[in-house]
Amino acid sequence: MNKSYKILALLIGLMLSTYGVAVAQCTYTTIKAGNFNDPSIYSIVGTGCSTLPGSGSNNTINIIINHAVTLTTDYTIGRNTTLTINATGSLVQDNINRTLVVDGNTATDQNLIIATSTARSTPRLSVAVLNLAKTTVVVGNNSIVSIGCTLFTGNQATINLGNNALLNVFGNVDVSTGNPGINGPATGTVAGLRISGNIVNNSGGGAKLFTTAGLTTCVQGNAYPSGCGTASSNSVVTPPNSNDPTCFTVLPVTLTSFSVTAKNTGVLIRWSTASEVNNAYFELERSSNGRLFTAIGKVQGTGTTNTGVVYSYSDTKPLTSLTYYRLRQVDFDGTATSSSIVVVAPTDELQATFFPNPSNSSITLPAVSGTVEYHIYSVTGKVLASGKSTGGSTVAVQEIPAGIYFLELTAGGKRSVQRFVRQ
Repeated sequence: MNKSYKILALLIGLMLSTYGVAVAQCTYTTIKAGNFNDPSIYSIVGTGCSTLPGSGSNNTINIIINHAVTLTTDYTIGRNTTLTINATGSLVQDNINRTLVVDGNTATDQNLIIATSTARSTPRLSVAVLNLAKTTVVVGNNSIVSIGCTLFTGNQATINLGNNALLNVFGNVDVSTGNPGINGPATGTVAGLRISGNIVNNSGGGAKLFTTAGLTTCVQGNAYPSGCGTASSNSVVTPPNSNDPTCFTVLPVTLTSFSVTAKNTGVLIRWSTASEVNNAYFELERSSNGRLFTAIGKVQGTGTTNTGVVYSYSDTKPLTSLTYYRLRQVDFDGTATSSSIVVVAPTDELQATFFPNPSNSSITLPAVSGTVEYHIYSVTGKVLASGKSTGGSTVAVQEIPAGIYFLELTAGGKRSVQRFVRQ
């Protein structure tokens, strides 16, 4: 009998030990920018945790990225792992094509979460290959995900895009098994899906990969990128209809912001891109009436990149009246396209700028010292938004329905009213 008790106690001990391993939790939170596989960038909470978040561990692993992190190795987010990229963080591969695998336990598991951004800027996640299975990827409002080669959507893989989020795939989407889906938001500003290559599959699910509900979609059918190796041999399928009217004349540069700010030394012009293809240079153009533009400067482009770039230019001899600016982007083959127009007033006037115009998803308040009080009115006089913010800051308005509105600004004892259009 005593022997039986000993055996039973041993079995119970082994069960508890195994259970303890399964439920142990390790949280890795970045405390600075750096390489993903550098232990010094993490603050670690948990018992018995390794110095790096190991993808093959039996522990429950939470990885929280609050800084600019470079992915210097392939990585698998397993069923016990959750990777969250917060608003101040990003995960971008180095100069080598990297693969991020997200292999969940069930279709409802959220193993990869890209949090909401204040506005579209450079990609929050950028890798060559994203391979998904049995998981839901959440891309928050205004956030950008960039896939340089292939997006693999396996069984029960779902990507949910938030308001004004953007998914760029520069190669193919490979639907390897059934029931995948890319979804836009149910309400609010539509998200964007751009596929430079094709949708290929071996299961027949490619034709049902997405609908245009809540999505502006574009599948161009271009050749697989030369730097990505050999494309999958799966058959190319006819994709769901694209609803982006510029789909087959898509700009080689995806512009994510464009703003001008009046300063004592001139006008500071800033813009950023999410991706560039064969971009030779930008030409800065200026106008006093919004119709006739003159070139005032040139900034070299980055050629081809899917990681995004931030640019700036100073107009040191600005006009003394209301001034209109635009960008003329020129390819290596000489093809040129022009951006939307932004407006700036002299420093002693209260004038906001809008981007993009006329869709106007954000408003840049005039760059005055102190705070600016703003009110947005409908044509019937109803207040739709109001607040106070520092001069030169950006106010997001993508939640406001399409229509005609009036922006009232008050600062330093001055008041102005501007009319603008949301599309």
